[in-house]
Amino acid sequence: MKDKREKILADPEAYRQGQIARKLPEDFEDLPEEEREEITAQLEDVVASVDPVALREEILQLGKLIVQACELEEREVERKLVVLKTVLTTQGISMTRK
Repeated sequence: MKDKREKILADPEAYRQGQIARKLPEDFEDLPEEEREEITAQLEDVVASVDPVALREEILQLGKLIVQACELEEREVERKLVVLKTVLTTQGISMTRK
């Protein structure tokens, strides 16, 4: 999600044009010029412009969440190792290196 938003922020107009292109009917190129212009104008009104300030804030928040997730993942691995060592010790299995 973060990478996608960074890409949008890097070129918001390209993202907007891509959104418009995805909403065009399949037979768009076969339509008369006047009708194509009308459809394009309607889509430009519908597809919202990107708010760079809000996007930067969202990217910042996603970055914080990623850091938190990595920290939690590391703690979970450590916790599992502690539990594994405890189980092995109670089973009388030695974990000393030779």
